[in-house]
Amino acid sequence: MRISLSKRGKVCGNVLLITVLTSIVIGLTLISFLTLVDGQSKSVQRSQTWNQSLVVTEAGIEDAMQFINQYAGTQDIGAWTNTATANHWTASGNVFTTTRYLDAAHTIYYTAWVTNVNFATPAIRCTGSVPGPSWLSNPSRISRTVYITAKTTVLFNAAMAALGTINLKGNGIATDSFDSSATNYPGYWTTGIRKANGDVATDGAIMGVLTIGNANVGGHVMTGPGGSISIAANGSVGDIPWIDAPTPGIKPGYSSDDMNVNFEDVSVPNLSWVAAPGTGTRPQYIYSGTTITATNNYNFAHVITASGNYTINDSGDIYVASNCVVKLDVLPGVGTFAPNVLYGAGTGTNAAQVTCYVDCANCTLGTDDKPQGGGLAGNMVFLGTPNCTTLKYSGNGDFTGAMYFPEADFQLSGGGSGILDFIGSSVTKTVQMNGHYHFHFDEALKKWNPNNAYVAASWREL
Repeated sequence: MRISLSKRGKVCGNVLLITVLTSIVIGLTLISFLTLVDGQSKSVQRSQTWNQSLVVTEAGIEDAMQFINQYAGTQDIGAWTNTATANHWTASGNVFTTTRYLDAAHTIYYTAWVTNVNFATPAIRCTGSVPGPSWLSNPSRISRTVYITAKTTVLFNAAMAALGTINLKGNGIATDSFDSSATNYPGYWTTGIRKANGDVATDGAIMGVLTIGNANVGGHVMTGPGGSISIAANGSVGDIPWIDAPTPGIKPGYSSDDMNVNFEDVSVPNLSWVAAPGTGTRPQYIYSGTTITATNNYNFAHVITASGNYTINDSGDIYVASNCVVKLDVLPGVGTFAPNVLYGAGTGTNAAQVTCYVDCANCTLGTDDKPQGGGLAGNMVFLGTPNCTTLKYSGNGDFTGAMYFPEADFQLSGGGSGILDFIGSSVTKTVQMNGHYHFHFDEALKKWNPNNAYVAASWREL
């Protein structure tokens, strides 16, 4: 008799084992997936909260910038202190602090600190804080701190600056600098106060081309990245002893190709403008060193005797009386703004202060477009909007003032065989020079700004 054993029990046992193992694998996979999803969800939550805290910090920085921009033109800490409370800031010496809550529950807030030890570069430190995700503990909040320094925007930072090509192809061309705000300033430019900050710079969008020719540049020459500088055999660039020697070539350390400056466009400010007054006769004075000489009466198309904001709809001669702070808006319909005389009367602190917005296509300045206020270039400033694409200076006399025309091609010609002194600064799209010019950059122009606004100069997260 033969007995047969059934294999069914073994088969059932293998299926059960495989099912159990498969379930374990699926369970582990599901747990891993859920763990991954949970980790990713927490990471996203924390990232969102992290980003939110920076937004709160930036809100504090904007608050601080608004606070300091009330006093961009005030070099007096008392003005900051006297109004700090009204602006909900706490003053302690030269440090100002505020904390702002951005929700009703006071869970989202920032604390900002401002110090104006140096009015030129005030510092801001701000910490923004927000509640962390519910699963986050110790700390239960997320905070980020940013430290920035601020500075006022500078329109005039060189004797001559341009976005594109600068060609100094005249004869007897030279640059240097001086500071009309210094205690040793005698009221006019002299060789005794010369400094070597008469920089010539170009910041072309693709390539800056700077042709020095035989000029003597008492300062630095700069181009944008990849720019080229050409200098003739008798050209000299460097400090005062170097160019006075004269030493041909560029002194080591006085050239670079890393200029990267944003030339902001000019816009006519939104002010209450009125038409400039009409014709009148006024005496005209000639300023030479410390001597002021009256000439015969001169017929002006516009005689302005009160501070204010005036529109100009012609190209006639303009007289601005002493002690007047005046803004002029040359309307687009003028076409070419070319007064023979734009005269600012007065001397010293009584000199007229004129800011002229040229909103027409062309501007031509002549020999008498200069104030008589002790040789202060900041008393006669011309600003060209994008509508002004051509700027010319021609004549046989000196010029004291500043020109900012970032969209205009600048052409200088005239002078005959004599040397013309151009005291101040020019910023234009390009420069083409024919003539005999000595550029004297007034370093006091670095403090001149029509908006007196602080902007961020550096940003660092702590």
